[in-house]
Amino acid sequence: KGAQLFVCSAEKTKFKSRFFDVVFSGLVLEYLNRNKFLRETNRILKNDGVLLFSMHNPYTEMGHRAPVGKENFFHFKNYFKEGKFYQYWPNFKMRMCFTHATMQTTIKLILKNGFIIEDLVDIKPPAWSRKKFRKDYDRVVQLPPFIIMKLRKVKR
Repeated sequence: KGAQLFVCSAEKTKFKSRFFDVVFSGLVLEYLNRNKFLRETNRILKNDGVLLFSMHNPYTEMGHRAPVGKENFFHFKNYFKEGKFYQYWPNFKMRMCFTHATMQTTIKLILKNGFIIEDLVDIKPPAWSRKKFRKDYDRVVQLPPFIIMKLRKVKR
């Protein structure tokens, strides 16, 4: 049947436990408390439910600088320095707070919160885009900016 879209806090929802078969989250993990989000998602997913999400590649986000005007999106260089950082969003003329965690920390939180990783996909641009977007294509194949993970809730 048709899917429904809900907009609410991802860290604490009002849904019943074991309510959803699938939860999707697109590029928001960095703006949340990962532990709270994963714990809440586990609570609202049915046993054997799936969490499908995309996130910024933590390796790329720490080593890639994308100049935009006088600001850079990424101002830090130490991959192992976890915590809150700020980035300037020029289109919205605002600074946005996000959190960086290493891949190791993210995977440990996934496992701690009752999930297994069924799939992890490094986002690779299609071959046809090389001719049309050469500069972007070369940058993305050197440092893939996003990953997708498919997690399955472990039965308890």
